[in-house]
Amino acid sequence: MANYLLLNTDAIMNDNIKRKKELFLKTYNNNRCERVALCSGYITATRRINTYSKDVSDDKKVEIKHYWMDKLRELGEKYKVEQEEKQFFKDVLFLRSVMNKKFPYEFRNPKCPGFRIAHAQKSLAVYLKHLWCMGRIPEPPVCPLDATIIGKAWENKNLSKQEKHQITSQLDKNKNGRLLHAVSAWGHIDTEKEYYTKLEILNIARGELTLAQWELLNFEIPNKPAKPYSCNMRN
Repeated sequence: MANYLLLNTDAIMNDNIKRKKELFLKTYNNNRCERVALCSGYITATRRINTYSKDVSDDKKVEIKHYWMDKLRELGEKYKVEQEEKQFFKDVLFLRSVMNKKFPYEFRNPKCPGFRIAHAQKSLAVYLKHLWCMGRIPEPPVCPLDATIIGKAWENKNLSKQEKHQITSQLDKNKNGRLLHAVSAWGHIDTEKEYYTKLEILNIARGELTLAQWELLNFEIPNKPAKPYSCNMRN
């Protein structure tokens, strides 16, 4: 009887994951287009962050966009076979490095000291999420991180007060001991320490699910989402 209940629970979870994949694609990539996946990675990593220096021209932004997405495509090739989280973080650091080397001034402004871990992680993870939902790669080792999903994980009942205290003790503080950023803040992240501190919040919240599964099931699609990303790569 116990084995039957376990199998039935697994079947229900698998069905929920399948339905959420379909809903995600229907909303953001209905044609199952890799170009849309790449564009989604780029847009979601830049739309809520003051990304570029103020004097960067529109033509230069197009050049950056295409180079960025080319690198995402190259990195994505290895995920056709299962990868570990350590490899993903290496790819995040690689992407940050090549983007800053290629565009050393274009990402610098008072709120953005260069191309950050936050940019690299979000863009690569979103691209891989699309590929996974389309069935083109195995499950990714991580999920896209942002303030919304970190905030949801922070409120999860799996996190004890002791664990929350331990996590906040690892975050950057000012001279008065107050947090420089909200616990859920993501866009400023550019150190390995803060990256893994934020990731730990999700690792506790996810319970027996993987990171990719937990994020997929907890990702809220708005009632009136933005228009699906276009496959047009000319701009």
